[in-house]
Amino acid sequence: MKKKLIWIILIYCAVFTLLVGLAPRNISWNDSFESSSEQPYGLYITSELIKDIFSDVEEKDVSLYKLKSDTTGQENYIFITSFFGLQEDERNNLLEWVAAGNNAFIAAKDFSYELLDTLNLDPTYIYKGIEALDQSSLKVQSIQSEYRFAFAKQFNIYGLKNKVDTLEGAFPLAVSKSEDEYDDNLPIVVQRNFGEGKIILSTLPYSFTNYYMLYEENYKFAQDILSFLPDVKTHWDVYYKPQMSRQPPLKVFLNTKAFRWAGILGLTLLLLHMIFSIKRTQRIIPIVNPPENRSLEFTKTIGDLYHSTYDLHDLMRKIERHFKEYVREKYRITNYLGTPEQTEVLLAKSGKKIGLISSINTYFKDYRNLHIVDENSILRLSKKLQQFYDER
Repeated sequence: MKKKLIWIILIYCAVFTLLVGLAPRNISWNDSFESSSEQPYGLYITSELIKDIFSDVEEKDVSLYKLKSDTTGQENYIFITSFFGLQEDERNNLLEWVAAGNNAFIAAKDFSYELLDTLNLDPTYIYKGIEALDQSSLKVQSIQSEYRFAFAKQFNIYGLKNKVDTLEGAFPLAVSKSEDEYDDNLPIVVQRNFGEGKIILSTLPYSFTNYYMLYEENYKFAQDILSFLPDVKTHWDVYYKPQMSRQPPLKVFLNTKAFRWAGILGLTLLLLHMIFSIKRTQRIIPIVNPPENRSLEFTKTIGDLYHSTYDLHDLMRKIERHFKEYVREKYRITNYLGTPEQTEVLLAKSGKKIGLISSINTYFKDYRNLHIVDENSILRLSKKLQQFYDER
């Protein structure tokens, strides 16, 4: 049976491995923006290439609550996500950190109103996803070069413009659906000086995803944007992602294909082991406790009964009968009458003192011969019997 079970498990593992290897890869088109994700809208390619652009890159998996503005030198912080909305304390920490001489780059589909209001910016739609848009119809106008950006998915694109025209700021990149000249009122990348540092906002985070980085020459777009950051220590954010709020505790195991299939295989083998081993499991034998000695309780009950009727002769007969039955059942002495031979055997088997047994024999002999009994003699006999019945 054991060898048969081993062969069944080995065959199952082989078939399972073959099916997993031949199964088509599941592709998810959901917004991920995760560094470890190789799905179309993950950031795996960008997270690897960014290490070649900046000499010192560090992943940050913590909230901006812990961001300190007293840095020893100029640093960069890169955020690429779906929606960039911060609590008030987080936003203040980020702005203080930038004002101290550092640079923040934020690419998101949407920004919180408080952040845009602080930077005096207003969002303005360039293109809405419900319109028909050809892949080659977006023209990128950069201060460095001009090229096309192939945009294969239909979703909203909007630019950022000043609330007040007198504000100073730079607009490094813009897009247009036509062949018109550069329009600085519809930029998709905005650079705003803040204190001693600067904040760069981009409204097209998809340009950094795996799909667009590999699509035609779209890599020029991401290369163009990141070139505005200096080559200093760079923090790469992995905390502010769209699915962080609903991520299960076993995030690493569920998101990693090898770990996920290993878990499924382990659970299946455990189920098979339970199915084959349950037949060999014996039924649990219940513990049967030995019957307790109820002699004292019985004697007390009988005593209470006859005390209410006051039939002392019948009570004495019952006490003697119970004593004989106890000696017969426990010490195997039939029809005990207190003879010297029986008394000697009882002393040897019970280990009681000779005076105790002799006293009990005397009480029973006196009653059998004289038929005289009173309440005091029964009470004294009960005490002697209680000592005899005591197991100690």
